[in-house]
Amino acid sequence: MSLRIAACAALPPPSFADRVEFLRQTLATAASGPCVEMKETHLSWVVLGADRVLKMKKPGGHPVIDLASPMVRRQNAHEEVRLNRRLAPEVYLGVLALQWRDGQLALVPDEVQAPPGEDAIDWLVHMRRLPGERMLDMLVQRQQVGPDQVDALVDRLAQFHGAARRIVLDGADHVRRIVDEQQANRTVLEDARVGLAEAAAASRRFEHAVALHADALVRRAQEGRLVEGHGDLRPEHICMLAPPVVIDCLEFDATLRELDPFDEIAFLALEIGLLGAASLADALQARYAELMSDPEGCGLRQLYTARRALLRARLVAAHLLDPVVANPAFWRARAQTYARLADEATQASVRGLNDGQRAA
Repeated sequence: MSLRIAACAALPPPSFADRVEFLRQTLATAASGPCVEMKETHLSWVVLGADRVLKMKKPGGHPVIDLASPMVRRQNAHEEVRLNRRLAPEVYLGVLALQWRDGQLALVPDEVQAPPGEDAIDWLVHMRRLPGERMLDMLVQRQQVGPDQVDALVDRLAQFHGAARRIVLDGADHVRRIVDEQQANRTVLEDARVGLAEAAAASRRFEHAVALHADALVRRAQEGRLVEGHGDLRPEHICMLAPPVVIDCLEFDATLRELDPFDEIAFLALEIGLLGAASLADALQARYAELMSDPEGCGLRQLYTARRALLRARLVAAHLLDPVVANPAFWRARAQTYARLADEATQASVRGLNDGQRAA
């Protein structure tokens, strides 16, 4: 696909804002009307047209990845497409190069093997737009997810995890990653400025639970149970088509995709439960456990739920450390909810371990 639209005639390369505006005009023209939505994330600008999406990373350094170099942004775009085609092959159409030549901007396909042309100033991901009304978070909130859809989604995820690349990782390193993540959680949750004493206490209890489950976590890695998964499996990233498709894989850090499949499913169930569908979350996990036939992985479900809830508590609470905080009560209440769910899951994981030891 090639899209060319004249932009400003100035010879210096256009600013990032001008590039985003060019993308907006491109999709508005392609749709024969101004039906374009603009979304800004921490790392990207996403321009949504009638049936296409253009996603361009913001240049510059970020806490999770340094995108200052155009070549890094190009590599990142190709990696995003490669990884996301595993679960959404027909959605991720490819990478487009944004060219600046003779005072004009143009979008042209970027050939992976060819060296980038001198005229390319940026790269972006080209996607097919998914129907918003079929996204899982929307369906859950409307109570429109039935057993057949749960089965279809879990079947897709089980197939994905079953075929995913196995991760070779020392068992102690697997535990260390969880511990290191937890230390980062504590740094935020114990900060007096966030005012979350109960979250800090839940965080400490989780660390004790990790120590109790350490042998099982080590075995998971040693037995080759870890896979290269999605990394950010949330309801808003799932479109309930036939078959379901999953987008927005976490592409910028491979270690965050290297996980236990039951950890990934626990995260999805946690977020579904927060949408008010606890029974749906339970059904999803039960179906997944049935398909995977992995009792130890299933037994770690509560520990993984606590891990994900504490991570989310930290990410939410971090907003309270911004120089200017909009609606601090909202962020504090959200973090408290995640911390409470983490504590409940932590206690359940310890009870489950003790019950198993008594039964043995």
